Amino acid sequence: MGRPRMTAMELELSGQDKFAPKRYENYNHSRGVIPCDVEIKPPRGISKRSKELWNTLVPDLLQMGVLSRTDFGELERLILLYDELQKIDLMIKECDKHKDIQNDKWVQRRAKLNGIMNTTQSNFTKVCASFGLHPTDRTRWPINEDNQKFKEEDPLDIILGG
Repeated sequence: MGRPRMTAMELELSGQDKFAPKRYENYNHSRGVIPCDVEIKPPRGISKRSKELWNTLVPDLLQMGVLSRTDFGELERLILLYDELQKIDLMIKECDKHKDIQNDKWVQRRAKLNGIMNTTQSNFTKVCASFGLHPTDRTRWPINEDNQKFKEEDPLDIILGG
């Protein structure tokens, strides 16, 4: 099996699309459609903290040029995972209030809650990575040239006169 094709964006960034333009003319060069005309609402039935996360996350993702219409399902999943993490955390705290280490039921319940928490955290981290919410994940995203806010001069370039 051969190597997977590079995306159109990767070709543009690497400059390879200039060498054989006819070869790459059928590639999808769309950078996604910013959902300005779509009403962006948080999922129903989530907690107040999850709504706060939604209200801070959506404008930032739109500003970075990461969010398009097709991403709403995954974004909703991210918020629901965050909400689930909060609920599990509350359940663990409630379980610890009635702590009886000698009781096997408590030990089994606590172990089950820890397992659910670890799985949910792992899934949450994976979905966060798909949106570039961690600095190392963001380095894999191409820089949006149209966005002036994220364009900053490099201090090294100023010192070296570049």
